[in-house]
Amino acid sequence: FSVINAGSHVALSGLDTAQVGDDNMPKVCMDASVGASENGYISGGGTFHSLIGDNDNIDQSVLAVCSVGDGGIIVTTIDVENPTVSTPYGQNNTFSLLSNMLAYQLSPYPSGFEVAGQGFDLTIDGRIQPFDALSGAYERTPIKSNATLEFNFEIDSSLSSIISANWVIESVDDSIITGWDGETLGEDNWYVYQQSNTVPVNATFCIEDTSADLGCKIDAEWRIWLYLSDSQGHTRITNISVFTNDVRADNNPPSSIFEIVNDDTNSDLIELIGTQPTPSDYDEELQEFIMVDSSVYRVTLDENSQTTTVYFTAAGSTDVGTGIQEYRWLVTGASMEDQEFIINSPDYNWSYTFNSVTPTNNPLMIELYTSDFRFTSEPPYRMFFEVVPSDFGDEEVVSELDNLFTAEGERFDALDSIDIINVTGVIRDNDISSDCDVTVEVSLDDKSIFDKGGAVKNTEKDRGRYNSVSGLCDGDSYSLSLNISHLYVYGEEYGSEGNVYIRITEAGHSPVEEEIYLYTLPRILDPCEENPESCEEESGSLNTIMIGGIATVILLLVVVITFIMRNRRSKNTQQDSVETFGGVEQMDPVEAYVQQLVAQGYDEQMARQYAQQYYAQYYDQQKRSGG
Repeated sequence: FSVINAGSHVALSGLDTAQVGDDNMPKVCMDASVGASENGYISGGGTFHSLIGDNDNIDQSVLAVCSVGDGGIIVTTIDVENPTVSTPYGQNNTFSLLSNMLAYQLSPYPSGFEVAGQGFDLTIDGRIQPFDALSGAYERTPIKSNATLEFNFEIDSSLSSIISANWVIESVDDSIITGWDGETLGEDNWYVYQQSNTVPVNATFCIEDTSADLGCKIDAEWRIWLYLSDSQGHTRITNISVFTNDVRADNNPPSSIFEIVNDDTNSDLIELIGTQPTPSDYDEELQEFIMVDSSVYRVTLDENSQTTTVYFTAAGSTDVGTGIQEYRWLVTGASMEDQEFIINSPDYNWSYTFNSVTPTNNPLMIELYTSDFRFTSEPPYRMFFEVVPSDFGDEEVVSELDNLFTAEGERFDALDSIDIINVTGVIRDNDISSDCDVTVEVSLDDKSIFDKGGAVKNTEKDRGRYNSVSGLCDGDSYSLSLNISHLYVYGEEYGSEGNVYIRITEAGHSPVEEEIYLYTLPRILDPCEENPESCEEESGSLNTIMIGGIATVILLLVVVITFIMRNRRSKNTQQDSVETFGGVEQMDPVEAYVQQLVAQGYDEQMARQYAQQYYAQYYDQQKRSGG
């Protein structure tokens, strides 16, 4: 323009694009829905375009294009007909502004080539930017210090091949800024041409400031203009302002994750036992939560302290914005109040001491929330913990013992000849450890001895009323003897009852107790020794040896028939008894006893005498006692 008026001025006046009159320019060339606030730039209908404006007053246009339907006008305040300003039409040797204006033919905008937000969108790093319909421009956008951004535009594919772009950088407040090459804005880096939207335009934004944390001035601002044009000169214009502010530019919440740090002090007390589904993000379309699997661990309390400390690290948590500033740990459980622990960055390690057993199927939940300057992670990261006592998994010890027969094969409830009984068994200890820490104690009739001191136990052991063995392992057998001789009686109708108490103790467990019932049959005296006169009145055919044999048979039959009757009442198994004893149990017990003596070769009269004298009394007693 230096050839115009010798370079002193271009025009003596300008077109006021801020006028709002219905008959004034540029409103007559603008869409009715958009006011004059567009300052002469392409408006809602995109039909008015100020090409050259005043340097000091942007509302003053010296050259503009107004398109109306299939036609339009070119408006200028430049004296283009003055030969000193522009060469005549057809002469292009000096400044051919007039010739170009007269040669230009206005035509309609291509179909679909509408204004920003309607026909095209400005993008930064591939994301469409928020548009402010009131200002007709994109919203002011914070960016990170020293950020490298990709600028581009999206437009209908039918137009992308005919639309090119010019990008312009300018200062908002006349402060020093950088251009498209990152250097201070000057004459050669204020704009860049983009032939198509297949390749974006790049720029890095930073005004050096050594006093700033990241070395870039905070709130430094650039205004970016986008001019879209086709080959006919139809143009769309929009702009966006970007400013460096790392906090406000953080649009991404942090991501939380933590792990258990295992070491030699607690590795054997922590065990992964499964997962538990927990809600994560909410699916708006399906209107339901997206579930994720959270780990479930079992924590065993230490045997000595009855507490277990678990160490955690959140080093894997990330944030792409300003960085994580705070780690918030939350412990919740049905049997305790919520506990919150806040740790500031850069420390991301934390520990928690478990000190109580959790209720069944109700574990503790530990959550981690991380926060940056703007956001808190949502959802949090979760783990669940089932806390069990130190003896968890150590099953109660048991003893496989024979509570029906003694080691000699006699029944405990029909003892006759044994004075010393041996209580035997095998230890079954499904302990998770291999410690040999089982003790077995036996006591006759008095289980309070188990809780007495060593002196009392030793005294009772000498009497044969107490015995014990220690240091047993899983699979070990034991045999403990007791003296029951004092339970026998002679010449009585009834025997004696007794109880053997057994206590099995394992370290760290409550004792397990069992009981064996004893019954000693009465010991029968020799009949002639008990009643000599009765023996003298007999014919003498039975001598002392015969009487002793009869007594032995009596004792055996007492036991046999008694158990037959017991077995019959308690188990209701008649068939087995019949097969074993040939049906003798169907007879009167006393008569059956007589027949058994006769079968042994004894005189029937003598057999009946002894049956009435000994067995009938014993059988009657058994009936009364329910034996």
